[in-house]
Amino acid sequence: MNTPERDGAAAMRLEAENSEQPDANGALGGPRALAGRHAFLATDQGPGFLELSFARRASTRGCDGASSWLIGREAEIQDIIYTLLSHRFVTLVGPAGIGKTTAAIGVAEDLQSQFNSAAYFVDLSNLGDAESIPGAVAFAVGHPPGAGEPTVDITRRLSSGPALLILDGCERMIEKAAAFAKHLYDTAPHVLVLCTSRQPLWLEHEHQFRLGPLKTPPEGSGLSAADALRYGAVALFMDRASSSGLAASLCDADVPLVVNICERLAGVPLALELAGSRVGTYGLRGTATLLDNRFRLLWLSRRNAVPGFQTLQAMIDWSYNLLTGSEQFVLARLAVFGVPFSLAAAQAVVASELAHEADVARALISLLDKSLLAAVFVDGQRLYRLLDLLQTYAEGKFAAVADRADVLERHAGYHAAPRKACAAQTRLGPQIDVADPGLSLSIP
Repeated sequence: MNTPERDGAAAMRLEAENSEQPDANGALGGPRALAGRHAFLATDQGPGFLELSFARRASTRGCDGASSWLIGREAEIQDIIYTLLSHRFVTLVGPAGIGKTTAAIGVAEDLQSQFNSAAYFVDLSNLGDAESIPGAVAFAVGHPPGAGEPTVDITRRLSSGPALLILDGCERMIEKAAAFAKHLYDTAPHVLVLCTSRQPLWLEHEHQFRLGPLKTPPEGSGLSAADALRYGAVALFMDRASSSGLAASLCDADVPLVVNICERLAGVPLALELAGSRVGTYGLRGTATLLDNRFRLLWLSRRNAVPGFQTLQAMIDWSYNLLTGSEQFVLARLAVFGVPFSLAAAQAVVASELAHEADVARALISLLDKSLLAAVFVDGQRLYRLLDLLQTYAEGKFAAVADRADVLERHAGYHAAPRKACAAQTRLGPQIDVADPGLSLSIP
């Protein structure tokens, strides 16, 4: 086998050609062409490179050639593969329902033929405790129960050739999962480690790949049905609507309604799937109306899910229960903001004798890391917001807090201050400076 000259770079290198990119709007084109690609793997511990060639799968595919359950993620799957083959250790990071597990399985499906079926999936969310991680992985790779120290045998079994190990749901036991992933990375140089987590593992060689919402057309864009279906959120929603019994295809007249549904569901794949599955019963307009119901987190459900993951409410509960008391305190009170807010606004409104400004700042950073907050930039200023579905959830928590009236009063007072300052500036001239200019975004 011909191998390129080693350039001294660590780990792995991928040489890829003939890939298609999404268009400027982020809409989906055809799946990236994999024919002719070759991946060259090398490790500092071993000589030379190991050549892997990609092969297209001859399987039933849905929209634009992609497996229907990977609609909207085709390009990202190939980006994840590129990163994984380049660096060996990748963590898919994103909030509940964003499709981390689905994306990981998509990566495995694309790569499995290259590893002679040596691709292993371990669901950490089902484990009773963190000490069970080595045993669960050992079972997955074929280590006989009770046959001695599993970690040593795992390394031996996975060191014989290329293999992919997926550790799914690392956030529940983040410290132990991180330690195990690091050990495997250090001791099994032929192994690709792919983790999924709602927060990064924060390890030295880890490469974070953040999964965001599926692309949704801008409202009022006037797109045709054909153009709207090039966006992942619309394509996934309509695919599930069709599977639920909707006989008609998307028509141009219904595009604004479907785009509005996708926007209100924040492009979150799980929410789109669950809502789409109701269209056969309620129709497009009936489904849109039901999304106005305050019980929508319970209404959007599926019976065949793992217990605790049958509704969006249950999935968000699961994430919420993993937060510290301080993080829960801050998240509930952030519901008072219906629009993007600044750090200064959060500190002024949320901080009290129960949580000081420094506590609020630390919690905000942690919630961002754990994919429960999103950062946005408006006129060059960094602001934060809750996704629409999480906003609904946080409002439910906020309704039950003992200091709700105090928080509402601080919120009203904080936004009254810029108005008063602006009025004074109008009377007295430009010498009065209005602090925190981004706060005007939160003023109704």
